[in-house]
Amino acid sequence: MKSCNEKTIIQAEGLSRYYQAGGEVVKALDHVTFSVKRGGFTALVGTSGSGKSTLLNLVGTLDRPTAGDILIEGQSLAKATEQQRIMHRRERVGFIFQSFNLIPTLSAAENVEVPMMLTNVGKRQRKARALELLNRVHLSHRASHKPNQLSGGENQRVAIARAMANRPALLLADEPTGNLDSKTETAVLELLIELLTQDQVTMLLVTHDPQVAAHADQIIHLLDGQIERIESLSQKDAAVSTGDQQ
Repeated sequence: MKSCNEKTIIQAEGLSRYYQAGGEVVKALDHVTFSVKRGGFTALVGTSGSGKSTLLNLVGTLDRPTAGDILIEGQSLAKATEQQRIMHRRERVGFIFQSFNLIPTLSAAENVEVPMMLTNVGKRQRKARALELLNRVHLSHRASHKPNQLSGGENQRVAIARAMANRPALLLADEPTGNLDSKTETAVLELLIELLTQDQVTMLLVTHDPQVAAHADQIIHLLDGQIERIESLSQKDAAVSTGDQQ
């Protein structure tokens, strides 16, 4: 496989993940090939079981491919050692989950500090960075509050701040607005896009919501573990222009 160029952060080729279930082979992901530009927002859409979360897990090195490869900033994840995979998760990737996954006994600021503890950032620097990020997500006034003292939207903003703690190149978001009402969903999505633009972070986001996917630069439609089609912003613009001329 060719290495990633300067504009490409993710390059997958023939990426597959198969499982054994009851004596049969389940093809959760089957020979998927795609690329993602640095600083872009790619949405993964499809029905349940289409392979969206499997793909996200492979990019985040929470799982290994059965076949094929995926390069992140030129590094092969299929060939990476376990230590390299750990460092990839800690230093290069920020995870955002539908259920927030905050530690209930810690305050908002302490939750944001957790990823920095894993990379040996000093206590003073951790606290300063956590407060900086909470300020950016408009929650500095709630820094000492625990998850059960915050609303769903506030918890997700804390989770976003935590994901940004180690200045990742990639944000991997699995249904980040799935547990939120429509007004809060819009606010969280706008915040994510703002952070992506300001920090030049690349985001891969799983969603069932076409309105959320419509904000992406690229939409990868998955069906039965394969790519059904890839929709890009330029293609949308071209379609609009063509329609205007008719």
